[in-house]
Amino acid sequence: MAKRFCKMNRKEIADQLGEIHQLVAAPKYLCRACARSSAAKGSLCKPQAIPSLKALRHNAAQSEPKNEHIVSQPEPIVVKPSLPMESAEATASVSAPLSGFAISLLSLNKKQLKKAKKALKKQRKYHKKLAKLAKKKAKQLKRREKLERKLHKFSGVLRVLNHTQAVRQETPMH
Repeated sequence: MAKRFCKMNRKEIADQLGEIHQLVAAPKYLCRACARSSAAKGSLCKPQAIPSLKALRHNAAQSEPKNEHIVSQPEPIVVKPSLPMESAEATASVSAPLSGFAISLLSLNKKQLKKAKKALKKQRKYHKKLAKLAKKKAKQLKRREKLERKLHKFSGVLRVLNHTQAVRQETPMH
């Protein structure tokens, strides 16, 4: 097998499926770039050895503390939410709830924190879209008013022209 797994297309994979299955059946290496596994180093872009189960158990047994009475407390993780530079009004309206938000972040676990960040990102995206639509609507309204003024101006000119044509038709020329 000359190519790396990540460089192969579907046809090549289908043609060499048996050989690929043998390499993947008992993986010893994991690719750091594309997260594929293989028994041979040469078939991965950035191979990293997968530690065996025995070695993991042996390391875990050695790393266990012999004195079980001493328990160390984990250090709290401080998360500082970063806000993009926005207008002064938006920052002022958001600053009050943000202090409560920063405090509540400390009590969240990783998964909840990720969900909260995702929700905040969606909310910002939604507000950005609304602002864009409002700006577009204002622009269209301004354009409409301009066109209506033009139409009104030309309708006045048309009335004058129609009136003069009507007068000319009524008066016979000899």
